Amino acid sequence: MCLLVERSYLWLAGIHFTNGSDNLFTLTLSDHIKIQRCAFSEAGQDSEGVSGDPLLMRYVSYALVEDCYMWGNGRYRYFILDSDHIILRRCLDRYDRGTSVGWSNQGSFRFYGTSYSLLQNCISIDAGPAEHTLTFANGQLARAQPKVFWSSPNGSYSANHNEVHGLITLNTGQALFGFVGNSAVDHTVIHNSVFWHSGRALWTRSTDAADLLSLHHCTMGQVNDPDNHHDRLAEADVLGLLRLENSIAYGSGDTALRNVISNYNVLYNNHTNYSGGTRSHDYSSDDNNEINPLTNGLRYLPRIEDNSPLAGSGSNGSNRGATILFQVGRSGSLYGEEGYNQLSNEPLWPWPHEAEIKAHLQAYSYNDGQRPTISGDRGFASSTAQQLDGQHDVTLTSYIWEYLGNTMPCAIYQRCQE
Repeated sequence: MCLLVERSYLWLAGIHFTNGSDNLFTLTLSDHIKIQRCAFSEAGQDSEGVSGDPLLMRYVSYALVEDCYMWGNGRYRYFILDSDHIILRRCLDRYDRGTSVGWSNQGSFRFYGTSYSLLQNCISIDAGPAEHTLTFANGQLARAQPKVFWSSPNGSYSANHNEVHGLITLNTGQALFGFVGNSAVDHTVIHNSVFWHSGRALWTRSTDAADLLSLHHCTMGQVNDPDNHHDRLAEADVLGLLRLENSIAYGSGDTALRNVISNYNVLYNNHTNYSGGTRSHDYSSDDNNEINPLTNGLRYLPRIEDNSPLAGSGSNGSNRGATILFQVGRSGSLYGEEGYNQLSNEPLWPWPHEAEIKAHLQAYSYNDGQRPTISGDRGFASSTAQQLDGQHDVTLTSYIWEYLGNTMPCAIYQRCQE
């Protein structure tokens, strides 16, 4: 375990934190910190079996976590607590296993009592088996419901003015896409993000009119929970506190949008499209103008095809669906520095350092003698899977781009000229 207290203008790079007795890395009462190209694997657990947190920051201001990745055991993976002006940029998590207490208090990216903070081009992918993602409820272990992104206040610490840009959550098991609540979460914005193939919705529970959760230019699909619990795409407990615009809502096992203000969206192949809420300018069966996005411009999760029905048909001539092609934020920049929250001209694909990430995650294995063995040799980290061209091993980039069954653009790896 690494514990740092009252540090300023500190830079950590290229460190692998692993096999802790509890948390792996904890930073408190600090400011102006940069953590770059670090790996975190296999946090410890307490005497009751509750997992530690791989990365925990508390009472921290102006910190950057960039090009980092996690796997193995852990409760809250990137846990930002009672802090402000934090950036998580190009961070990846594979939630292999974790045990919490209470209402599934675990997940990939956690802003708890944290404000004015950013999630930029981050990924949560290929979650582990449900038998290893657990929570203590009434003294008994039960299947947990992690959240990919979770923002909420903590006592006197609010969670206002947090923004998500370019998040990809893919094949995350029984996880909620995200959870925002219950109050003091004013100006939470999620845009140009992909939420695909998971168990449950992106959900806000706030009842305060100031806490409008705004999502735009998102691609959301393939949600189906075996217990039929919150297997929606986006939902709010109170009508009008979640706005979804210029987005795709595909393949929900229940109602796709609950109590949502829907505008310029594409809804298709859902059990039902709407419950409560309002809608305008949508493509849906309810308006007798539905289109299948998979055959009308959504060939790849990170982009919308030019000259398709999804291109330019949104508000102000924008696309319907996510576009995640370039890096968000100037590398190395802290909150407020030049270019810290701008879309750059640096390509995001191929994903930086993806071969190193794959090798580490592929080598992971865990067996507690009670539940099925967790093998890290799966998903994008598979040692046997090939790209759809049949000539190259699967990579993180090809896995994401080919998830819908179409061969990835050859220009990404400069195999051709497009």
